Formats: sequence, C-alpha cells, structure tokens
Amino acid sequence: MLLAAIRLIAKKYIDGSVLYDRIIARQSFNFLTLAFVCVIIKLNQHQPKYLRKVVETKIWHVFDSMSYPLYLVHYMFLHGYLSISSFSLKNSILEFLLFLMFTILLSITVYGINELIFMKNIKQK
Repeated sequence: MLLAAIRLIAKKYIDGSVLYDRIIARQSFNFLTLAFVCVIIKLNQHQPKYLRKVVETKIWHVFDSMSYPLYLVHYMFLHGYLSISSFSLKNSILEFLLFLMFTILLSITVYGINELIFMKNIKQK
C-alpha cells in the first residue's frame, strides 16, 4: 500500500519526468511482483493444501491458458496504435471497459489461432 501511495503522489507531481518514468513507475511493478511472489511462497509454506485447491480450479486453468495471449495483446490497446485513450473518450470507466473487452476478445482470437496451429502440427506428426 505504501508503494502505491508513493507512486500516486509521484504521478501527481512529477509525471513525465525521468525520475518518475524510468525509476518510480518501472520499479513499482517489480516490487509489486516480488511482494506477490513472497505471499505465494508463505501461503504455500503454511497452507499447501489450500494453494493446491486453488491451482486445481477451472478458473485457474482458464487464466493459465489465457495469460500469454493477454500479455501479447494488452499493450496495443493500452499504449500502442490502437490505444483506447486515443479515442478521447470523456468517461474513464468506458475507456477501461473498452480496453478490457478488446483485450479479451483479441486474446481469445490469438489463443484460438495458436490452438489451431498446434493441433495441425500434432496431427502431422
């Protein structure tokens, strides 16, 4: 929480500066990832059965299979040529929902194409 507060305050006052763009914004994601990994490790040490139950759920398998396609396409709608913010919508909630919808739809398409190629290669062998 402290890291998020520091980042929000820095964004308000020094957004666009080298300090914010290259250090604070980039490193905050690294620290967030590290914190998430530490929580997972601690949870696994104290409650391994609980973590196993989570990993075996259907929703986990969906996220697992879709994570790479989501990673591949999200940037184009976030900052790329098809950025949702380039539409200059006044409603930030609508922008977020459009970003989410386009990212998920294109991710599903990319996943489907990948599966078709994979299955075609399996059948040829």
